Order: sequence, then structure tokens, then C-alpha cells
Amino acid sequence: VIQQNLWQVVQIGSRFGDVWTFRMVLLIFTAVLIGVSEYYREMMPQLMRGIWNGLAWMGALLIGLSMVTSHAAGSLLLPWVAIGVNWLHALAVAFWVGGIMALVLILPVALSPYEGDERRQALVVVMSRFSRITALMVAIVILTGIYNALNWFITPSDLATTYGTSLGVKLIMVGLLLFIGGLHHLALRPQLAVRLERLLPMSIPMRQKWIAGFYMFIQRAAQFSRSLQLEFVFVLMTLGAVALLSATPIPDPELLQITVETP
Repeated sequence: VIQQNLWQVVQIGSRFGDVWTFRMVLLIFTAVLIGVSEYYREMMPQLMRGIWNGLAWMGALLIGLSMVTSHAAGSLLLPWVAIGVNWLHALAVAFWVGGIMALVLILPVALSPYEGDERRQALVVVMSRFSRITALMVAIVILTGIYNALNWFITPSDLATTYGTSLGVKLIMVGLLLFIGGLHHLALRPQLAVRLERLLPMSIPMRQKWIAGFYMFIQRAAQFSRSLQLEFVFVLMTLGAVALLSATPIPDPELLQITVETP
């Protein structure tokens, strides 16, 4: 499109162009709403609140439109189901990683009036609520991610493709996010950490060192500010891995590689 200057051909003569145009219109409308809310922020704060609540639904719609031209639209089995599952996957990711980014950017300002134990208590309240939401979102991400992967990885050889490698990079980054998120979850719920400690087999060599290191990670995560910043870095790297995966061609199904004799 760029090299051959085919902008109008793609925009007018393809489904991608139709969806792209609609998304651009919604993005412009979203920008106008943000400008209105900023202008009336002090005069009409309730209007600003209502606009930002509406922008969340607008964001969900924009994510759904991007699914129409994603890999899911080319699924060989029930493409509309694949699009819906991929949409749910993207929404759960948006709540999860978007929430982390929001906490890192907003909490330092929101908690600035508090100090010492009051700041700690306020932070625990926020993190506890976010942790409950995140647990549900992570479950949705894992289940929908498995479904999405099964659409393309039919044989073991599919894992050796470029798409399989890109998915592997994404899974590594998601694993790091899950590790830090799990530490936050345990820091907020010490009773769960005790249960996990009991699950360690007694025969494991150096068991005491394992337990000491386990609680050391939890204690560092309980500070939240530093661990949230680290999680924020992993979020940015994960989004890069997601972009790489979206730009990688899917494995060619064996069905398309079989030569069928013409009757």
C-alpha cells in the first residue's frame, strides 16, 4: 500500500478500509469528548465523570472493531465465534494491563496527601480491589488464549513457525506479569502464602532456603510501588510482543497445502 500508493484502493475497496474508516471516525469523536470533558472539568465535574464512563464503552467498541480485521476473522472454524472470543480476550487484557498502567500513573498523585501508615492502608485497599478484578481477567485471558491458539496450532509442526516463536515470546512476557501479579495477590492475602508453603514437598533439598526466598519476594512485592513500576515495564514489553504477534502471518493450514486433483 505504501510503496504503490494504494491508499484509496484499500480504503474504499476492502473490508479493512471500511472498518478502518469507521474506527477513525470513532477516534475523532472520542478526542472531541475528551476535549469537552477537559474544558468542563471544573465547571461541570459530573459531566466529565459521565463522559469518561462512556469512553470506556467506546474503547470496548474500538477494540471489537479491530477484531474484525484480525487473525481471528480468518479462522477456518466458526470465524464469528473466533472474533467474539478474541474480542473477550482483548477486553480482559485491556482491563488487566490498562489497570496496571493506570495505577502506576495515578496512584502517586492520588496518594500524595497521605503519609506513613495511612498511605499504606489506602494503597492496600486499592490493590485489594484491583487484585480481585485481575484474578477474573487473568482467568478469561488464559481460557480465551487457549481457544485462540487452538485455531492455528493444529499439528506440533505449527509451533516451529514464526508465528509459534512470536507466541512464545508473548507467553514469556505474560508469565512475568503473572509472576509479579501473583506476588501482589499473596502479599495482600498472607493466608494463601502459608497454604502454598505447605504444598512444598518435605523432601525438596534446601527447603528452608526456598521458603525464605519465597517470602522475600512477597515482602518486596508488598511495597507495591517498586513492584508496580517493574510490572509497568513488563506491560510495555508485553504490548510489544502482542504487536509482533499480530503482525506475524499465521501458520498455513495443512488443508491449503494439499493438492487436490481436478475432477
